[in-house]
Amino acid sequence: MGKETDPDFDRLLEELETKSLPLAEVLIDAEHKQMSNPGVEKWLDKLRDAVEDAEYLLEELNRSYTTKCFVMHDIMVDLALFVSRKKFIYTEKDPMYDIGLMKKIRHIAFEVDINCNAFHETCQLIFEANRLRTFMPVTKKCLQLSKFPTNLHHLINLRYLYMSRCKFSTLPPLGELPALLTLSIEDCATVEVVGVDFYGTSSSRSFPLLESLTFKHMRNWKEWSAPKPNMEVFPKLTSLTMSSCDSLTGDLPRLLPSLTEFRIDYCPKLASLLPDMPNVTSLRVEECDMIPGLKSCNGLQNFDYLESLHLDHCQNLEFLPSSVYESLQELLVVRISSSSFKLLSLDYFPNIRNAFVHGCENLESFTLLYSLNSLSSLCIENCPNFTLLPDSNLHCPALTKLYFNCCNKLKFLPEKLSSLLPSLQVLDIDGCPELESLPKLGLPLSLRELTIRNCKTLIASRKNWNLRALPNLTSFSIGGYYTADMEFSLRTWFPIADYYNERMESFPEPGLLPTSLTCLKIWFAHCLKTINKKGFRELKSLKELHIYRCPELWSLPVKGLPPSFEGSLPPSFETFFMDGCPYLEEKYEWEGNGDLKKIRCIAQP
Repeated sequence: MGKETDPDFDRLLEELETKSLPLAEVLIDAEHKQMSNPGVEKWLDKLRDAVEDAEYLLEELNRSYTTKCFVMHDIMVDLALFVSRKKFIYTEKDPMYDIGLMKKIRHIAFEVDINCNAFHETCQLIFEANRLRTFMPVTKKCLQLSKFPTNLHHLINLRYLYMSRCKFSTLPPLGELPALLTLSIEDCATVEVVGVDFYGTSSSRSFPLLESLTFKHMRNWKEWSAPKPNMEVFPKLTSLTMSSCDSLTGDLPRLLPSLTEFRIDYCPKLASLLPDMPNVTSLRVEECDMIPGLKSCNGLQNFDYLESLHLDHCQNLEFLPSSVYESLQELLVVRISSSSFKLLSLDYFPNIRNAFVHGCENLESFTLLYSLNSLSSLCIENCPNFTLLPDSNLHCPALTKLYFNCCNKLKFLPEKLSSLLPSLQVLDIDGCPELESLPKLGLPLSLRELTIRNCKTLIASRKNWNLRALPNLTSFSIGGYYTADMEFSLRTWFPIADYYNERMESFPEPGLLPTSLTCLKIWFAHCLKTINKKGFRELKSLKELHIYRCPELWSLPVKGLPPSFEGSLPPSFETFFMDGCPYLEEKYEWEGNGDLKKIRCIAQP
């Protein structure tokens, strides 16, 4: 449906509004007269629920359309526009509104270019809008309010409040708004203290219904004051986000009983303990170097319901679980440099599914006393002191993905890896120069993808890998690291020049790779000169060959574009992909534009 609608459709909408509005008027009139008959009260409760549900749906349509959060179907747009004729105001540069209109309005939005002085005058009327539910900027640049009107308490139905780039030095008593559900305060550079006035003084409960609270880019905010004694605050708060509050110090709220999601990032001066959050399910702490640990203000933290834990760039945070995290499913630990974080005790996470550890320089190993039946993915990355012993217990029968990347001291994999990880499908070993060999008892038969890169000692022993015993292996990658912007980091892990001494001039050797292979990738092999024709012809199922940054490679088992072939290619073969191989670029004709080039082959009859 476009902008012009069918007259019958308009008439139906008119009839819908005509029939629904009297219900709301009856409800308002009855509440005003304070009827006390039990039967009438019960009927009014049902009517109130119906009216609220209808208004909430229309309100969501209004907000979604106004903020352009998503593209609705044309009929939804028409409905939102029709309903909003009497309930929505989009403020203009020179607004003129009367108090009668304001008392009916439910949603107000505005742009950055409104005349500030005129809007201050309009605010006096806006805060008489006791049915107002949404007050927000359409863009992220709010006009520069310097103060709120004193009649803020009139907004008894306000549910959504978004403030950005306002010029006030103290926040108004927003805790007095009885229906407020969502509050977002961003980029208010003049706010230094969120004081006791923020909570209000008219009640013993502050923010009684607030569910979501966000502070972002509050670069001069220094202190978050506690409320007055015996005041209950944030009893319904489920989501708290604090981002880029550069100057914030002091303490966080002590108790958030309903909080399920807490995210705090880039608050470098904040040294507070965490709030007591008995129902939290998702906790994310990033770039907060001064936060000491996961303990709460009231002592030990209770994480009975925690499902996702993300700790990132918190240099001094102590990550020593004191109890079992029964519900935890996702664990991400990045750049935790505390000297106490030497062992990752997997037994504390009996139901974990995914674990990722990156850049923890003091991590030496992990411990696992029993079988861990839930773990599906484990990644240990850029942990230079991490190692395993040949008899290390890693009994994870459901593990499908295992990554060891840039672990300089890793010398062994468990000898019984095939029985410890019977479901393993992906094994990625990258940047482990001391790793000597693959397990003598072989890799799991379930393995489908194997990557071995930047492992000079291990690659040198490739004749002993026995990959032919892996019936399900379909993808294999070997060599160094390709990405150009990682070259500086590679020098830190180990010298790139070492690969010039690796004598892998022809690959793959006959008998090395299984016939089930469909994809072969060769990365950053400086000495590679030819693709071994005999070993290549053994790959009866091969479809793709990827060759990246092999500067000495001068020939392929194909001449020109298909169907002219040099040698015999597998019948299934489809495509060569190449980048950073200058001899090949000169010798062959290539398809495609840009850096990545390809030769597409036609299957042989």
